[in-house]
Amino acid sequence: MKKVFYATFIIMMAFVIVPGAMAQDLKEISLKWSDHAPPVAGGNVFMKKEWVPKIDAEIAKLGYKLDITYYHASSLYKYADQVQALEDGLIDFTLFVPSYETARAPLHEVLTFPLMGFHDSFATSRMWFDLEKTIPEFGAEFTKYKDIFHWLPMPGILNGNKVYRVPTDFKGVKLQASGMMGDILRSVGGVPIRQAPSDWYTSLDRGLIEAINLGIYGVTLFKLHEVVKVHIFPYKDVFGYPATTVIMNRKKYESLPPGVQKVIDDNVMWATQRMNAIDDAHNPESLELVKKLGHTIVTLTPEEMKLWYAAAKPILEEWIQKMEAKGLPGRKVVEEAQRLAKKYAME
Repeated sequence: MKKVFYATFIIMMAFVIVPGAMAQDLKEISLKWSDHAPPVAGGNVFMKKEWVPKIDAEIAKLGYKLDITYYHASSLYKYADQVQALEDGLIDFTLFVPSYETARAPLHEVLTFPLMGFHDSFATSRMWFDLEKTIPEFGAEFTKYKDIFHWLPMPGILNGNKVYRVPTDFKGVKLQASGMMGDILRSVGGVPIRQAPSDWYTSLDRGLIEAINLGIYGVTLFKLHEVVKVHIFPYKDVFGYPATTVIMNRKKYESLPPGVQKVIDDNVMWATQRMNAIDDAHNPESLELVKKLGHTIVTLTPEEMKLWYAAAKPILEEWIQKMEAKGLPGRKVVEEAQRLAKKYAME
């Protein structure tokens, strides 16, 4: 009887102890993350609370777990240096904003274009995937990077302390704007200035810039609602998107065990859809906050929008010609992007 008891006891203890031992035996995959956004930004919160736990749960079955060290708010590298640091293998993950990296991914700038009907984040994300698969030159721009997930945060509006309605209202106005939106404003006499997010608050507070092209969630995220009081929304469109992707160093990704790579690949679409949903939910919350603070909310009229479209048209054509001069299919990318965005928005 004693032998039976001891045998039973040992078997029972095995069920208690082994899972803990197995958890401790998981091989850690050490990774380094650096970005320019605050720790409370939607992408950073999602990464820690949803993406990593989901990936860990799946790769634990393969004997692995992630060990990521995070450096937020440009605490390790300034924004302008982060993608280069990733290319050099100094970090493994970062946030990549195509409109801020036009030299690295010129065709991807189309994702950030204002006034082109890309006003549905889910449709535009699907368009993004399709362009990378169907236009070789577009996909080749990410050769050095693994796209972990991407999203279209903060549909662009104009924010300041004066009401600006039509393009010529920006003549002589210094403002934070980049990419094509910056080019449109420059063409009508505005003074677009590109700054790192860490400089936006101080610059607006001190009058170094007078306005900023940024989504309403971005305004509250970076506490800019303390220094701007007017928010201008285009009618049924957006003043661009800061299209954003979490990228991983390609060599680092390819060095991971095949099973771990597959888990990451299998979760790209889920993460993209989830992250779009999270950021979309923040926009009405932020709008409600600034309304409670008594801010001025302006929605442009259809007639005013015609002036914006007229200002944007030659700038878009200039971009196409610039791409074509480099041997890149600019017109094909724009036309396909518009077709796909419209197709997916209707589904």
